Amino acid sequence: MNFISWEIPSGAINWVNTVYTNAYDIYQVDDVWVDWVIYFNYTVTWDNQITLVDAPTLSIRVDYFTTWWTPPVVWRISADTARTIFTRWKNDTLPRVSNELFYDFLNDLNQDIYVYLKGINPYDYTSEQSIVLSSTTSTYSLNGNFSNVQWKWCGLFKLNTDWTLWEPYGKTSPWSTSQWYYFEWDYLKTTWWISWNAKLRYFPTLWTINAWSDTLILDDEPRSYPVLRNLINMLYNGWKDNNYEEIRSWNKYIQDVKNLALSLRKWNARINLTQTYV
Repeated sequence: MNFISWEIPSGAINWVNTVYTNAYDIYQVDDVWVDWVIYFNYTVTWDNQITLVDAPTLSIRVDYFTTWWTPPVVWRISADTARTIFTRWKNDTLPRVSNELFYDFLNDLNQDIYVYLKGINPYDYTSEQSIVLSSTTSTYSLNGNFSNVQWKWCGLFKLNTDWTLWEPYGKTSPWSTSQWYYFEWDYLKTTWWISWNAKLRYFPTLWTINAWSDTLILDDEPRSYPVLRNLINMLYNGWKDNNYEEIRSWNKYIQDVKNLALSLRKWNARINLTQTYV
């Protein structure tokens, strides 16, 4: 694996040019920065060229791999390890907290960290589904891991003839007369029938912890243990004192979630949101 960071590709920055050539063949793009912000509307053409939809006005930088990327072996903290970390310090909770209740603590913590990470860079956590809109139907099955589109850069997009994202369709309600789309259970519904290639960009569901071998989104590193232990203790006290949801809105809880999220290795945090290590 060879990672090229912050490369300035060749090509004029003149408010018009959208094609830039990198020094090496691109096997996988990490980030493209246009005018100092992360940019997503691009395609890799040929072996080392990037074509943008919008012409830069100030700068362009590219982070990419020149060979196929193999993620580092970083294990996540298991539910069993999390309980050991907590009960080693506070073992009087063992008779009171059932396995299922402890799984609930970890699932809530996992979700809170996931929400914070999405706020940092939503694009790291989006999935896509190709949908061929038809003039003979208005109902389309969603992928099994579909969660929502309630964030930036998500929704149903019309595709260009070269299969790149062109423009978003508007989201509406089931009772609206607007000609757009909405979600109903496990289906995408359109309020008008049209033949066109589209792509749904969405956030997938996070896995559920329901066994001791299941893992959190956290790296299994001792430096994370004190903050993790403190977070579980806050959730435990919230359950015990009957103010569980209030605890999750406390500044101390939110700050600890932020500290844990920011300590994660990026690649470990964004591995397809599954329990499988690639």
